[in-house]
Amino acid sequence: LGDTNTAVVNLGQAIKVAETNGDTSSLVRWLTLFGHGFVELGRPEQAFDFYERALKVAHTVPELQMPFMTLVGKADALARVGRLDEAEGLVRTTLVEAAKEGSLGYQAELTVRLASIAAARKQTNQALEALSRAAEFAKAAGGNRILATIGLERGRLLRGANRPGDAEGAYR
Repeated sequence: LGDTNTAVVNLGQAIKVAETNGDTSSLVRWLTLFGHGFVELGRPEQAFDFYERALKVAHTVPELQMPFMTLVGKADALARVGRLDEAEGLVRTTLVEAAKEGSLGYQAELTVRLASIAAARKQTNQALEALSRAAEFAKAAGGNRILATIGLERGRLLRGANRPGDAEGAYR
């Protein structure tokens, strides 16, 4: 709702409670959300500490599910600071794990990240191909929100490639 000060205080309190109670999965989640917040506020450098801490905590409990949300966030932060090769490596490694777990939603999210990395490198055709693959994962997962994101991104890329006719169809 735009009240970042209250959000920071509340999230900080949630982290303390999770630490006190030994609630590892909640701690990973709250640390990850802190990282996401810094990325969204345009301060990705500060997000790394939270993502690394979340990953470290997650690895202390082998029974926990793979922290996909944390890894996606870290990849976003890496890309935002221009560390595209690192971001791509992390996305590809995480994509393999998501496929092993049959997580279609995360496969879609991660493939969108590959498209964003390709777009940042001015590799429009590769970005569009990645978005097509992401759309297949999203459709299989029933992910309408990610499909909308994919359509918007396809339209943006096609407009940037001076293909306005194709861009208009990307939103349907």
